[in-house]
Amino acid sequence: MKPVIIVVLNMSDRKWGGKLKLEDYFSKSDLEVLGPLMVNVEMLVIDPHTMGEEEFEGLTTDLELILKVIKNKSDKRAFYDYIKSEKRFANLDEVTAKLFSELTNIEKNEEDDMCKAVEDLINDSKAEGRAEGEAITIFKLRRDGLIQKEIAAERLRCTIEEYERRENSFFS
Repeated sequence: MKPVIIVVLNMSDRKWGGKLKLEDYFSKSDLEVLGPLMVNVEMLVIDPHTMGEEEFEGLTTDLELILKVIKNKSDKRAFYDYIKSEKRFANLDEVTAKLFSELTNIEKNEEDDMCKAVEDLINDSKAEGRAEGEAITIFKLRRDGLIQKEIAAERLRCTIEEYERRENSFFS
């Protein structure tokens, strides 16, 4: 009988905290109903959060890119620096690009590379932040009686009803 190994790729934002043997996922009562497992199946966990640089250096495939994305995706600065420094993101194959997109919620257009997609995401986030800051300022000016509701709605490019809804949710 050939050995059975389950390979787990930890794609979460933190170190693997799960069990390492298949039998540990079953209760005693489950095992009584199912019977004992035929083999003691070990799980090999690939956890980028516990890997050192020397382990990454041994990888030369797109798996290295994906593991480093997983490791860095919760630290925006480290993630951005990594994407900008790694030239292989410009020419990802379809499978790697799809996995990258799933991990990061960044979609790659046919004509764009991943570095450009990440740059666009950052610029979009900055624009959203500026718009939110503008809205907060307008809400506060309105609260202080310095501008009229109609002017506030016009500045935020929305209807008066939409403005009232947004203002109410801001101050609640």
